[in-house]
This record gives sequence, C-alpha cells and structure tokens, in this order.
Amino acid sequence: MNISRRDAIKLFAGSVPAYYATGALSLAARGANAPAAATAPAAAIGLKDAYTGKFLIGCAGDLPGRYSEAELANIKANYNIVTPENCMKPQGTQPSEGNFSFTTPDALVEWCQQNGIKVWGHTLCWHSQTPQFFFQGTREEGLARLQKHIETVAGHFAGKLLGWDVVNESINDAANEQSENLRNSSWYRLVGNDVLNKAFEWAHKADPKAILYYNDYNIEQHAADNKGKHPSSLLLLKRLLDEGAPIKGVGIQGHWHLDTRIENIEKAILNYKALGLEVAVTELDVTATGTNSGAFNPGGAGGAGGGDRRGTRRGNTEGATPPATGPGAMAPSNARFSLAAFEGAAPGGAPAGGAPGGAGARRGAGGGMGGMGGMGFGRRGGTPMTPEEQAKVFQQQADVYKQIFEIFNRNADVVKRVTFWGISDTRTWRGGQNPLLFDGQLQPKPAFQAVIDVGLGKNAAPKP
Repeated sequence: MNISRRDAIKLFAGSVPAYYATGALSLAARGANAPAAATAPAAAIGLKDAYTGKFLIGCAGDLPGRYSEAELANIKANYNIVTPENCMKPQGTQPSEGNFSFTTPDALVEWCQQNGIKVWGHTLCWHSQTPQFFFQGTREEGLARLQKHIETVAGHFAGKLLGWDVVNESINDAANEQSENLRNSSWYRLVGNDVLNKAFEWAHKADPKAILYYNDYNIEQHAADNKGKHPSSLLLLKRLLDEGAPIKGVGIQGHWHLDTRIENIEKAILNYKALGLEVAVTELDVTATGTNSGAFNPGGAGGAGGGDRRGTRRGNTEGATPPATGPGAMAPSNARFSLAAFEGAAPGGAPAGGAPGGAGARRGAGGGMGGMGGMGFGRRGGTPMTPEEQAKVFQQQADVYKQIFEIFNRNADVVKRVTFWGISDTRTWRGGQNPLLFDGQLQPKPAFQAVIDVGLGKNAAPKP
C-alpha cells in the first residue's frame, strides 16, 4: 500500500497542475478530466481564521515531500495544526527492530515550525501498520519492545508536538453495552489489556508536556443495531482514568457520510466531557458519493474507488472476541453498564446506512492519500453523475458539514481540535467519494463556505 500511495502521489504531482499561490486558481490549469467547480474568487478568510479562539483546525498529510506548492499554500492558508498520516506510525519510525527512522517526520515538524503550524503525533500503539517483530516472543518481550519504541519516538519529538494519539482503535466493532469489548488484536493476544495503561504511562514519561489521547472510529455511535462502540468507549476510558492513566482526551475520528446520525455526535461529546476529558475530531471527512453514501459494509466496498485505507488494515481476526484465558485475555468489567443511565436518555440509533463493520470491512473505500480516485464523480453505485446531480449532492454534503460544525461550535469548551483527514478530494483515503471541502483542483466546494459561515456565526441554527 505504501508503494502504491507513493506512485499515486507521483501521478498526482505530475498530472494536476494546480496553483494556489495567492488563494486563487487559474482555470487554465485545469486538466480535461478535472471535476467541474464554480469559478468563484478565493475566499478572503481561511478555515483556521473562522475558528480563532474556539478550536484548532487541522489536516492530515506527510508534509512537505511530494506536496505541490499549491497544496502547501492551501495548508498554510487554512490550517493551524497538522497530523502526519503515516510517517509517525510504528512502521514508519521503526521499520525493523532497533532501527529508528525520523527523516520524514522530522521534515514535517521542521516545515510546520517554519510556518507557525502545530503538530499532533499519530500514533504510538496500534495493531496495524506495526512490524511483526513487535509481537514475537513472550509478554515481557513484547512490553519491552513497546516501551523502547514509545520512549524513543515520543522522546525524539519531546517538546515539539502538541500531543499524541497514544493508543489507536482498540475497541471491537461489534457493539457491546456491557464491556470494554477490546478487539483481539496482536497486542492484546500477546500482552492483555494493560498494554493501554503502559502505553500512556511510557508516553507521559517520554514527553510530560504532551497532551495524550485515545483515538478510535465509530465511538460516537450508540449500540443500536449492534454497530455503535460508544458504550464500550465510556467503560474503557473510565477504567483508564480510574487506574491513573495520564489520558487527557479522546479522539473521535469522524469518518462520516450523508446518512450519519448526527445527533449521536453531540451526545458522545457531552458524555466524554462528563468523564472530565477533552475531545478532538481527529480524522474528519463526510463522503458525498459512493455506495451507501460512503458508509462501509461488512465485507463490501464502500464506494467507487479501490484499495485499503491504511494498507495494512486487517480482517476479522483483529476484531474477534478476545480469549477467555491466557496472556491476551481481557479483564472483565466489574460493573454492568447502561448508556441510558449514564446520560439520562435512551440511546440513539446507529447510522441509517450502516456504520463501519469489522476491521476488514473498512476496505474498498478508495486509494491511499494522494490517489487519483477523487478526480471523478459518481452516484452511490459509482456511475458518473451529471453536473446537476453533482451540485445537489455537494449541497447535501454542505448541509451535513454545517450541522456537525454547529455541534463543534456549541461545545467549543470541550472540543479542542477538528482535523480533516486529507486536504482535497484527491488527497484523501476515500478516493472517488469526494469527502472533503476542496475538490481535486483545490477549489472550495459548497461545504467549505458552510463551515466558514458557522465559524463566523452566519445563519446559525438555534441550539436544540
């Protein structure tokens, strides 16, 4: 996947002559296959400026290499924090045991420092994009490798990053209101659930000033229809806090679509606030096209594009029920849990179109960052749309973005950061689904203005 991503980025750099030096784009720069877009002048205000004093606005990417000057100018104009998409993950920073590599992430940090942009680290402990040598041998050997990795990587960047996604995607996809429901991944089979506590402990030791987060997808959705992970996330986070883990916040990834149950987002934010945690939306995108509005179906494709999001996303074995005994056994929760009792209301439903299924189901949604899938426009089945259909679906997308940013705005006391996973409909892992605020030529889509207007207080919806 990493090779194909690089190849895709090379294709992008060589075939999309986008220019954004002053915020305006030359129509002459558009390729014959580029998506149609309005020829409006560049916005006078960037995304970050619309939310000054509220929360940070970020994007993801392994900057600055293989990014065009147009893209880098877009980033400087709109974002004040960057999350590396891949280069700080275990596979990127320690590809073989004891051999650490920081060339690409160091370049990212340096570029961001030169341009007054903060950096958020991603990620230290994850079952995916982690070399297999981490999981060999005994429990004690696995813990020793993880400790060395975290202390080396977090120590290398100490004082340079705002914070870290310390642990990533530990909760199983099948809903369970009664337990933490940790997935039976390589880490938990080898070590057990205390690997989470250890990871936070070692990250804090390596960089005491860094803000430490747990990060996951679908944790804002409730347990109806056996799809939401929110109840389990509350149990997990409460346990970590009770056991003294130095965790400050929770990252809701925010991979959403036109049919996402938006009301669940605000409920989740308030529940995390009740635990004393701050919240970030860490990997935001809202798909406009593709099968089922971009929602992922178990074992099926999520849209018109092809390929896996991370390149190493594993299948059902990573989402299976943890063993009852052995070093990978999960400690049972001592308390039964009711989400309704926690928040004083009945839990909401799952996304109408179906939320992500098992870990292996999060495949087929588009090529990696920089893939060319976003150049075309498709209906939900992947067939081409007419300009009229495109305009309609982009307006629907803008309406969804408006609603979710109104939620973020209302809860700016607890929402500290909103990061888009990519910068345009070609710089996205959801290729062919047009999920971001800028099209493939870096022209702002209707969703861009909708998000700006919310930040500036224009056409604000009344608080529910």
